[in-house]
Amino acid sequence: CIYKYINNFNKTGGGGVMIFCKVNLGIKVQEVKVKTELPAVSVLLKSEKLPPICLSTLYRYDYSGHDFYKEAEKYFVCLIKRYKNLTIIGDLNLSSVTDWNLPISNDSVHESYIHLFNSLGLRSLIDQPTHRDG
Repeated sequence: CIYKYINNFNKTGGGGVMIFCKVNLGIKVQEVKVKTELPAVSVLLKSEKLPPICLSTLYRYDYSGHDFYKEAEKYFVCLIKRYKNLTIIGDLNLSSVTDWNLPISNDSVHESYIHLFNSLGLRSLIDQPTHRDG
């Protein structure tokens, strides 16, 4: 199998993200360049039979505050303006949100992410914590 590997590791330490894409499936994979300091990577997936999909991954540290959120907001708004179909995957560490079917939070930063995803027309496919500690 042949894979395309795209990564963005935090140069200050503490995490990073990568996307591996199998390239012999009839899907073209192109890295999406957006200037950011975030541990984030995005790729554009193109096929002859389907509309292009922008796949983006982000690692949000538990202790990330409002400045990190503002950078994430700029990043995802830029992507949604460029690409109609956006899918976000990753570890967002929004543990105060216990029900993504009716997302609310008592944490102001987490609430900002909820508002951002709603404003971008995104919804979570995960409806429960994926980690035993939330």
